[in-house]
Amino acid sequence: MTVQSYTDTQTEIPDNAFVGPARYWILHALGWLSIWVVFSIGILADPAPQIELTNVKFTTGLCVGGFFVSHVLRVLIHRLGWKSLPWGKLVPKVILLCCLLGAIEATLLAPFTITPLTFGSLRALGRIAQWSASACASAALLLGWSSAYLSYQFQKRLQEMEVDRLRLDAAVKESELRALRHQVNPHFLFNSLNALRSLIDEHDVRPREAITQLAELFRSSLQNADRHLISLRKELETVEAFLSLQKLRHQGRLQTKMQVDSRALDELIPPFALQTLVENAVKYGIDSRAKGGLIVCIVEVHSDRMVLQVRSPGSLSGQTTSTGIGLTNVQERLDLLFGAAAALRLFNTRPDEVTAEITIPRKVKYSESSHC
Repeated sequence: MTVQSYTDTQTEIPDNAFVGPARYWILHALGWLSIWVVFSIGILADPAPQIELTNVKFTTGLCVGGFFVSHVLRVLIHRLGWKSLPWGKLVPKVILLCCLLGAIEATLLAPFTITPLTFGSLRALGRIAQWSASACASAALLLGWSSAYLSYQFQKRLQEMEVDRLRLDAAVKESELRALRHQVNPHFLFNSLNALRSLIDEHDVRPREAITQLAELFRSSLQNADRHLISLRKELETVEAFLSLQKLRHQGRLQTKMQVDSRALDELIPPFALQTLVENAVKYGIDSRAKGGLIVCIVEVHSDRMVLQVRSPGSLSGQTTSTGIGLTNVQERLDLLFGAAAALRLFNTRPDEVTAEITIPRKVKYSESSHC
């Protein structure tokens, strides 16, 4: 059994925060050039030649310095992870950083932009006033630049979230279709199963019980059709119904053991995630062995994550006819819902035992009835 990594289907080149893509540099240069042109047009309209020359030098230094300092600002925003912060925490941090970088820029440009005054004892005061004006102008331009840049990043993130939502919807629908196996109306099939159950002799317990458990599986499929997350408690009901049905089929060849931490019952997981692991365990750990075996479901709760394990007889080194479709679907949904915080892996706990393990973060802020 193999698990195809979700990242294998996503070929992305990571954005180097220090270098930046070519599009960023083009827009970055055009933005600062536009600021210099606008300021220069206003300066050229001034009738005083001496003031005009001083202001042109000041504006040129301000824009050239702003070009490099704003790039440093971008690097810091990336490296400090501020892009993912909510606006309430982000805005104060950006304002303070812009003021600090504005003061640094004004200090570095002071030898080129500050003009000595001829007021004797007021010369030092004049330099301080010019430095303050330069620092305020730099900070204001950096604030404007960061507002435009972060707004662009926010809009980009919204678009990515919308794409992820559409992909998640597609993955969930695909999972539902595989669970149903056939393109039939589930309501019609559910009602047909109940009708068939009523026709079976009351003394013939096993067929009636099998149909009851199968009906429970379809009921779970219907109830969870539009949900991206459900409680572990409900997922375990689906698993129990599936295992009861399989026990009727395999009789004494299938033994099960559940080790579930009671604190995990209200945690949220993708529907049919644990059931898929159990189904794989039955298919490749029990069906292929004449003596059958034991399937153990373990759910452990840690401070920040929950671990779900299904252990079954078998070996990853042996040949199998598994296509890995069910596990790949689970892994795709985990990635879309939790990103790098979740994981799905297969490994041998012993030479004759395979463990399928899902790790997901705890306390996911989703409503169980949410359609995302």
